[in-house]
Amino acid sequence: MNKLPWLKHMHDSHRDLWMRDMIRKHGHHFHTLYWTILELIHMHGVSGKLKISIKELSQTSMIRTSKLQTCLDDEGAKRKMFVHSDGDHLEIEIKNYQEIQHKLKSKSLSNAAETGIDIEEEEDRDKEEDKPPISPLNKVEAVSSYPDDFEIFWNAYPRREGKGTALKAWKKLKPNAETKNLILLALGWQKKQDAWTKDDGKFVPHPATWINARRWEDDRKQPSSDFSKPSPGKYAGI
Repeated sequence: MNKLPWLKHMHDSHRDLWMRDMIRKHGHHFHTLYWTILELIHMHGVSGKLKISIKELSQTSMIRTSKLQTCLDDEGAKRKMFVHSDGDHLEIEIKNYQEIQHKLKSKSLSNAAETGIDIEEEEDRDKEEDKPPISPLNKVEAVSSYPDDFEIFWNAYPRREGKGTALKAWKKLKPNAETKNLILLALGWQKKQDAWTKDDGKFVPHPATWINARRWEDDRKQPSSDFSKPSPGKYAGI
């Protein structure tokens, strides 16, 4: 990441004649697009240039790809930006980006000196504000290294031994949403089998063994009338 220490947004950029002309033609989509590109160059660019797919830029700026392409193809946009297209990928450069940033930083430092603002203190404060708020949920996430979808499987499995080994098997499997639901369906009837319930579950396979052997694909030999499917969308959003 090529994160420069400063990215200054000109608070009156909406009054810039070039920007006003582009907004008249494309609406505020262009204002959003321009500053999104600047932020991405600041965070991920190299030597003031950004390489990004059209789809990713569309998702980041929340602008449809067709509208985005229209904005970038505008001759007016080329007064401030170099845009090179290679299939679905773009290379974008804001003209004089680093020079502009240097001038804005110098101006900010000068204003800070006049007003007695401690720049380092302000930067430290910005870094603190960027941190996520501390909450019980954040603390739990920091302690637990287990993905949510794995935890759902783990809590449903009747023999909870060898969690670390089971997690390795789970990550190797990389189950999609359909497989995850098939796993829960299979556990719903398998853990009721005599082989799993007798002798206090002595013969229940270790979870890693069960995953590696793809035991959710076993044929159900003794259907049970009280068998019920897990709620639809159990893994929704995971």
